[in-house]
Amino acid sequence: MSFSQLPEELVDSIAEHTEDCKHDVSSNCNMPSEPTAFAGYVPRTLPSLCLVSRRTLASARRVLYRRPFALYGYTWKRALSLLFALESNDKHLGRLVRDTSSIDELSENLNIELEDLEISGAEEQCWRWYSRVFKACPNLRKVNFISGSSHELSILFDVLALLPPAIPAIPAIEGTGQVSHPLHSEPKSNIREMTFSDPWGGADYKGEVCLAMLEALALAPIVSLDRLTLYYPNWPTSLGLSDLPPRLPFDIKHIDIVSYQLPLSFYFTFFPRRRTSLQSLHYVGRASLDGEDLLALSNVIGPNLQTLNFRFLSSITTIDVNFLDYSTRTTSPAVPIRAFRAFPRLASLTLDDVHGPSVRLLEILAHNSPLLSQISFLNSRWVADSDRSSNEPDMIFPQNEILAVLRQFKHLESFYPGYLPTLDRQKYEGFATSVKERGIEMKFEICEEQHWV
Repeated sequence: MSFSQLPEELVDSIAEHTEDCKHDVSSNCNMPSEPTAFAGYVPRTLPSLCLVSRRTLASARRVLYRRPFALYGYTWKRALSLLFALESNDKHLGRLVRDTSSIDELSENLNIELEDLEISGAEEQCWRWYSRVFKACPNLRKVNFISGSSHELSILFDVLALLPPAIPAIPAIEGTGQVSHPLHSEPKSNIREMTFSDPWGGADYKGEVCLAMLEALALAPIVSLDRLTLYYPNWPTSLGLSDLPPRLPFDIKHIDIVSYQLPLSFYFTFFPRRRTSLQSLHYVGRASLDGEDLLALSNVIGPNLQTLNFRFLSSITTIDVNFLDYSTRTTSPAVPIRAFRAFPRLASLTLDDVHGPSVRLLEILAHNSPLLSQISFLNSRWVADSDRSSNEPDMIFPQNEILAVLRQFKHLESFYPGYLPTLDRQKYEGFATSVKERGIEMKFEICEEQHWV
């Protein structure tokens, strides 16, 4: 049977299975640029499939152009070739693009290349290339935004039809003096995932773009998002927690935030107003040491949360934990146990770099989040429920009690307790063996004997 006789679904499946090959840098391709327009810059498999026959061309090209920026070997010349290909023939190839993943890294690399070549206006040229790419791809589902000003952000939202349409007023009805507006069916966006990055080494250090982005999202014709990702968002220093705008009016399933500027609570304004829509939250950044950020979670997240992944950055970065001040050192956020009573569907919990895992916290989780399969407290320090300042190892980490609580979890697959209060690994090897015998993966860390200056 020839390719021309294969069912369309099978050809599509073959193309899908070759997609990973386009990220394989071990192969070398020197093929002509047609019919894939940038086949010469990616490994051989997908471009070769394009050239097998007319039957395979459509399927292979659809996969090849679905996510074209996550490829290796782009130069400014090649980036321009790709842009021209996406724009040509009434955006024939541009209409195949669904995902702009890695376009932010690519833009930064192109900017560096042009600056190294001492080309004037390098940043502006990269911006024009980037904005033209958006205009050439009208069917995007996953968009990576980079903008150094609110004006640039407005241009991108306009290109993507994310600005609210103006509704013309109907002239006043004679004799009434009243002006009315027609019923308007607002077109809804097809974009499912959005990623916002602060470009060019912190151009938005005043937080103006971040605020403009929030205001634009609140007005955008978006019904829901699968994922919203924020990389290094800055926030106007003049705004306090009481000054934050309302949360976003549309549903969001997953939120990822990486920020080194302000505590977590400042970014609650990017959460959906309907608390039950959020299914996962990943956060890397700062948090209040008193645990108030964690305590406030139940105000912005509902019972459908399945994944809670936090890695907190303390004010003092340390690689090791000192045994002498294991309980008294306060550089990591506390963990208020009552913050974890509200998530009955939670399946994965990560609280890395915190001060506060305890027997009582595990008991709360076993009772209120019985579906947990993963618990991680990497780089964290435990506390005794009866006395948080106690430095007595058997009070802080009572092995038999903790093992008894772990038995209550019916779905637990991994347990990473973090730093345990000892200088001797053998002290907890028996405990780890007992946990592993229950089919639960476990890794733990021990303290270092050192004196802080």
